Amino acid sequence: MSTIHSQSVPRDIERGVDQTLTLDLFAADGVTPVTIEEGGKITIFRGSIAVVDAVPVTSAGPPATYNLLAATTTDLELADNWLELWDVTVAGKVERFRRRAYLVRHPLHPVVVLQDLEDRHKGVLTLFPDLAAKLRTAYGIVQRRLIALRNRPQLVFDSWALFEVILNKALELAFNDARTDVNDGTWRDFRNDYRQDYEAAWDAVDFAYDWDSDGTIQDDDEYKPAGLAVVYFNKPPLGIGGR
Repeated sequence: MSTIHSQSVPRDIERGVDQTLTLDLFAADGVTPVTIEEGGKITIFRGSIAVVDAVPVTSAGPPATYNLLAATTTDLELADNWLELWDVTVAGKVERFRRRAYLVRHPLHPVVVLQDLEDRHKGVLTLFPDLAAKLRTAYGIVQRRLIALRNRPQLVFDSWALFEVILNKALELAFNDARTDVNDGTWRDFRNDYRQDYEAAWDAVDFAYDWDSDGTIQDDDEYKPAGLAVVYFNKPPLGIGGR
């Protein structure tokens, strides 16, 4: 099996901010980080324009890293058509790894912490020591569901509105694993309850959405259901839907 390039969602590149981009590679077992040899380069495209062109990366890791300077993005328009191309050498072989990226004003940040899970279901932190991983997985699932409906996560003003959705998905994932580890119908019932609560929370979500990508809540940034896809009958704002 080939090298695994770990990436659960497109990368948010925050405009006008110094940030470190990473290339996270793993062996076929999905656990062992892959060592990247010296001499790797990165190219970053904005559409068909190379914003960064075959610049060396740091391979002291894993992971390989590239320090993207604020000045590179400060004057550029927000868009979802960025593409990272990493050309690196793994075990003597040059390989190219790609990752889609969004240039954003502000990324969407997680809103649920472990104590929130404990507050909802007493004793859950003791039952499941790996709940932090479940929380990360749940956050990724919610982001991908938003993206699938053409809702760019970083344009959601009300990140708090996703609290119940993420919390219930994390608990569903935890009890789903317990259902396979312990032959106990109680765990299965909890799993099913939180799965239903997740779907109900998703259906109930309304959030203010930055339709025009200007970073402020205005009259035209009305609330919209999370499950409603963004549909444009004229040209969409720059950077939405592949523009």
